[in-house]
Amino acid sequence: MAKLEKRERNLLIILGIVVLIGAVDFAINTEDYLGYYSSDQKNVEKKESNIPVQNLKSSQMKNQITYTNWDRDPFYNSSIRVSKTVYRNTVKETTFQLKAISFSEGMSVAMINSQVLKVGDTIEGYKVSKIEPKQVILEKDGQSKTLKLQ
Repeated sequence: MAKLEKRERNLLIILGIVVLIGAVDFAINTEDYLGYYSSDQKNVEKKESNIPVQNLKSSQMKNQITYTNWDRDPFYNSSIRVSKTVYRNTVKETTFQLKAISFSEGMSVAMINSQVLKVGDTIEGYKVSKIEPKQVILEKDGQSKTLKLQ
């Protein structure tokens, strides 16, 4: 067997001490460890009762421990009310911003909401029906909308 270095020997001594402390603790508190890991007491809360000592028999002088099931969620605060937000279906009216018009007899274009459009193009369901020097006329479902250059 190879000789251990000083550092390795110290680590083994520390490990041995930790294991020894754990074994002694388990030997002293065996009942607590076995009670904690048994399946009989799942979801059980430990409470000390406030029974006066003079009413107890000598065999009951230790703290009385009662087990109760949880009746409520400990993280739920019933005093806080959460209101529900009601969303109504509203018809959003499309807003157009006419930014520029380039007018010529052959080919006119207009810039609406940063899109360059010519007659016949559509934007958000509206069709560009006419481009004039100072305004653009859009149509949708028989209704017309006039955008004026500002």
